[in-house]
Amino acid sequence: MAVTRVVAITGCDSGLGWALAARAAREGLITVAGMYDGTETNAAKALKALSAHPFELDVTRPESVVGFRDYVQRLLKDHPNYRLYAVVNNAGIMTIGDYEWQSTEMIERVVNTNLLGTMRVISQFLPDLRVSALEDIHQVASEFQNEIHALFVDFEKAFDTLHWSAIWSRLEEVGVPTKIINLVKAMYHNYSCRVCHDGLISDPIEVSAGVRQGCLLSPLLFLVVLDGIMLRVNEQVHQGIDWEPVGNLQDLDYADDLCLLSNHQSDIQNRLDVLKSESAKAGLKINVGKTKYLRTGDHVDNAILVGTEEVEMVSRFTYLGSVVAGDGGTDLDVSSRIDKAKGAFACLRSVWQSKHLSRRVKLKIFNTNVKSVLLYGCETWKTTKTLTQKLQVFINRCLRQILKIFWPNTISNVDLWKRCHEDPVGLQIKRRKWSWIGHTLRRDQNHIPRQALDWNPQGKRKRGRPKQTWRRSIDAEMQDAEMTWSEGSVKPRIINVSSHCGLQPLPGFAPYSASKAGVMALTQALRMEQRPYGLTAVAFIPGGFVGASNLMALQAKSIRSMQEHLSKEQKTFYERTMTSLADYLQPASVNMNFDCLKDENIIETFMKAMNEQYPRELYKVESWRYRFYYSLMRLPLPERFRYWIIKKFIAFPVISN
Repeated sequence: MAVTRVVAITGCDSGLGWALAARAAREGLITVAGMYDGTETNAAKALKALSAHPFELDVTRPESVVGFRDYVQRLLKDHPNYRLYAVVNNAGIMTIGDYEWQSTEMIERVVNTNLLGTMRVISQFLPDLRVSALEDIHQVASEFQNEIHALFVDFEKAFDTLHWSAIWSRLEEVGVPTKIINLVKAMYHNYSCRVCHDGLISDPIEVSAGVRQGCLLSPLLFLVVLDGIMLRVNEQVHQGIDWEPVGNLQDLDYADDLCLLSNHQSDIQNRLDVLKSESAKAGLKINVGKTKYLRTGDHVDNAILVGTEEVEMVSRFTYLGSVVAGDGGTDLDVSSRIDKAKGAFACLRSVWQSKHLSRRVKLKIFNTNVKSVLLYGCETWKTTKTLTQKLQVFINRCLRQILKIFWPNTISNVDLWKRCHEDPVGLQIKRRKWSWIGHTLRRDQNHIPRQALDWNPQGKRKRGRPKQTWRRSIDAEMQDAEMTWSEGSVKPRIINVSSHCGLQPLPGFAPYSASKAGVMALTQALRMEQRPYGLTAVAFIPGGFVGASNLMALQAKSIRSMQEHLSKEQKTFYERTMTSLADYLQPASVNMNFDCLKDENIIETFMKAMNEQYPRELYKVESWRYRFYYSLMRLPLPERFRYWIIKKFIAFPVISN
């Protein structure tokens, strides 16, 4: 079953929005079109004829936006091969006239639709677009009989023993300005603490080492020093595991959780000796009792020593919450997750037995507090029927307790899942796994999880049927889905339709310009924020499309309504200007057909923003008027001369019927 992309577009009643939805539907995308005027208009019927899904949507109402998202989620749930690919925020309104003419209600309506409406839609759809991560190494190494030696290092009272001199020297080494270093030193000068016990406070205790507990800067200072230590270790001992095509992978580090890697036990010992020496210079001491040694392969090695003390060799180790086994299996990790989920479920027994909480609330608590514990790290599990069955049995038992269904009352598992709006756990794991794969494939090629997907260890498999590995299960699922790696590497995206007014404000469009400038700022911030999660944000400026839309409709009537809230003095002052502007705009103030946009250049530019694998931050269609206006506003010209040119050469567009 091939993967099909789903795109949600707002503001599809006419003009640009309708044209974008129609083009997306013709391109084979499952298009959900938000329409303010409802789903029975001619525009909606035309989209239905193109197999699009019209939905009545008012972006100014939070409950309407939630309904829009729920509709898309149901669509995704009913069709497992559907994937939410893009959310396009096009809904917008415009008013023309001086800022003083416009009432507070008019201004709020513009901002509420153009900016806050965009933010509401993004807030609802962001969790569905975003993805998260983990990695796998041991399964593939085990299959090819590669020896991988992993040493999990723990430091004794690391935050309390770090030498201050090591902090200052490392900050200088990475190029931190002397002034900043002196400020940090001042924080630690004459640093002391007291102990409060039984209502009594001890005398000041002088502190001469360690980072300050509870200080936001402390983790950064510690990691900067630890990073310097690991760089020096890697410079002295180069061996790691063969990590084609980039060379060697020497360690995996997350905060102070260090994992030294190598294909040979002697290299691990050498790296540990250098690490012990370099860390001692900074005041850090390796905790032998908590440091563990794990390996794949059947070869028996000598003991790993820290000085004269032997490091314990283990067959499994819990690293960052997941159980890593020497044989590369996931059985132990799954069993561990089930045990932890049982504990989480038992702690909430009073919730499940409560008569005051609805079933819906209980199921939400179950999903957030129990299932999240159960499925942590499932993206990297090599799932088998046996493991999936163990997970499903646990979930079914929990759901029956929540619904209070006990023997002799019986209910089938399918009916149980329907009552709880639950999918089989195998399908849930598959969705999470593929979300993670897409996220990882969109990572930079230098990112370790991205390299792990292409890692090809050298070696020879054992005789017999090959083991079921994570990668082999993924290949099988990919064949079933008729999907390629390149399809998974295209980033999901948010496309916000902005305006040239958002780049350079236009006179007579103050609220509209402010709202669209906010959309531009929001897009830029989202692009930076969501990049680590494999998601991108794009701004699309369609240029002079206003003449082929209904944005100008009723503008003359709108200007006349502005006169109603003005004071007597304001009416006297502005009446002539407002009347002449209303007369000037009258030819443009007509409702046009929903399919009035015919400019293919605008549509093609939008499709580039939609389909390009590495989209730019901004796509725009720009007429000479806008380019001329931008240049004038940026040139160091006298203000009076600049505005004279603008008035002479740039006017409101005259739109013929």
